[in-house]
Amino acid sequence: FQEFTSKTHAPSRIVLGVTNPYFNKALQHWPNVIILDTDPTKTLKILNPKEHSSSSLRGKPGFYTRYKPFLSKDKNVKKLLRGERQRPAEVENIMLRRYLTELTHTLMIPLEQFISSLMPLHKQLNPFRQPPLLQQFQQETFIQSLNDSSVKMNS
Repeated sequence: FQEFTSKTHAPSRIVLGVTNPYFNKALQHWPNVIILDTDPTKTLKILNPKEHSSSSLRGKPGFYTRYKPFLSKDKNVKKLLRGERQRPAEVENIMLRRYLTELTHTLMIPLEQFISSLMPLHKQLNPFRQPPLLQQFQQETFIQSLNDSSVKMNS
């Protein structure tokens, strides 16, 4: 019990289901709290943790998180699909698929090039020796290669 209520760190990868209101106060330092509704047909909303008061015995149902998303909504998709005129659903489906395919290729082509640069050369492979070690993946180098390749691909 002490490792769960420790305020220095919350245990990772654990789901703890409780009905006792004491835990509402004891575990208020956890970054994620899910409060379920008695009506199972309702959907949960992602809410600000400030809306979840530790003094209340039962807060509003929802998913309370302290984490902020790293990604924002893609406004280009809205512009693409919400044009001045209404298009048939099939046309919008094709446009959305094409847009997402372009985004995927924008990431996958540089990723493939970067991963292949980490692999040993074919001439270094020999069945009579130990296999060569792969180079470490370096996030900063990959991000830099993404920035370099996005200029080439988008221009």
